Amino acid sequence: MSYEASDDAIRQVSVREKAIALTFDDGPSQTFTAVDHGYAMVLWSVDSKDWANPGTATIVRNVVSNVHPGDIVLFHDQGGDRTQTVEALHQVLDRLSRKGYAFVTVNDLLDIASTDERGQHYPPRIPSGVS
Repeated sequence: MSYEASDDAIRQVSVREKAIALTFDDGPSQTFTAVDHGYAMVLWSVDSKDWANPGTATIVRNVVSNVHPGDIVLFHDQGGDRTQTVEALHQVLDRLSRKGYAFVTVNDLLDIASTDERGQHYPPRIPSGVS
């Protein structure tokens, strides 16, 4: 789908800004093209590692033991049987809800992450291990 077609589709269902999550398959030229078209780059801060199909309990542990407020968790919706991912996602949402986490859209998260209680803007938290 072209960026223009994506823009049209987004405008039909939302008045919010555009965001794009990049995968390892996207090269630098795709990244710069997306940014040139007004998309914000959005990456994840916690990898569930569900792509390896390590078992539901391992996926849940990978997320719950590493997540912090404001994190974006990566799950996959393709690449074979996602049964473990779906079951893990149910458990992760339940456990994190019980710990007081709320789940928001990326746009809402960016708004929250960049504004403090006085309305001052600041950069969002950079995950450990990222420079």
